Amino acid sequence: MSKEEKIINLALRLLRQEPTELNKEIVKDFYVSAVKKVLKDQDFDFCKKYTQLVLTGNIPQNPKYLYEYEYPSDCVKVRKIFQDPDKNEPFEIALNKSDQKVIYTNETPIIAQYTTDSNYEENCDGSFISLCAYCLAALAAYSVTRNLMFTNECTEMYEQLLFTVGEKLC
Repeated sequence: MSKEEKIINLALRLLRQEPTELNKEIVKDFYVSAVKKVLKDQDFDFCKKYTQLVLTGNIPQNPKYLYEYEYPSDCVKVRKIFQDPDKNEPFEIALNKSDQKVIYTNETPIIAQYTTDSNYEENCDGSFISLCAYCLAALAAYSVTRNLMFTNECTEMYEQLLFTVGEKLC
């Protein structure tokens, strides 16, 4: 069974629903959104990546910054940018004139530490699977059950689990 199937089945159990084909299809529609939310909300080591950012050659639209960099294509969330790993540099994420997501900063060259959504299924752990299942259940709850109580319960449990996992990772 793939991690996706496992997470979908766990989410259905949390919603006290049978894993019928219809229920699985409904929940699956929310799967990518749930995974991306979990990856944004928690900084897991197994999906941490570093890259030297590439200048776009454009002048930033925000005059507060000197440089505009390309946003990494596999980036879910930029955690920090730096020249010296012990010092975080200020930055802003925005859309440029061409409506492309970019990173503004005053330093060059610069390295970004970010969360990627590539290879998470191969490397994830039980905490990630549990968080995804609760998040997925919260997102899909009303569509599956037509009951807001499940949305509220699963959202509350997701937030508690997120806090607990965050405490363990620190």
